[in-house]
Amino acid sequence: MQTPISTLKQLSIPNWDPTPDNYPYTGRGFTGSREIILPEYYQSERGFTSGDILKIIEGDTGNTSITFVYDKRLGWLRYE
Repeated sequence: MQTPISTLKQLSIPNWDPTPDNYPYTGRGFTGSREIILPEYYQSERGFTSGDILKIIEGDTGNTSITFVYDKRLGWLRYE
């Protein structure tokens, strides 16, 4: 699956001075961790749009326990 170019243009690798409040984010493109190094990306804030989906996932099983869908007029609605 290819990523749309418009999405790629919204992402950037951060380059700011790290602070203790931002841990584990280093502001240099990678998270600070002893075990795993993960790339960090920054995307400008985006408001919710109708049709956005939020899923609550159970940590033990990975199953979806609750799903919500966003409606611009009504807010978050439980989706069965």
